Amino acid sequence: MNSKKNLSMNGLKVELKIRIGSKEISIKSLSEIEEGDEIELTQDSNDPLDILIGEKVIAKGKIIEKKDEFFIEITELL
Repeated sequence: MNSKKNLSMNGLKVELKIRIGSKEISIKSLSEIEEGDEIELTQDSNDPLDILIGEKVIAKGKIIEKKDEFFIEITELL
């Protein structure tokens, strides 16, 4: 007898996030940001992106551009 329950994942939704970098700044600096300002991130442009569910990193990926559309290619599952 199998004690595992058969769970269907159909209809189960989670929020998927893509993190391309981050930066900690002071509230004062945040209040001084204007449209057109550039913010340097801690991540290099060649570094893999973090793919998260909630706050947990589940994979790494990179940005792919095809015909003026952008996609994320998963390069590593964690």
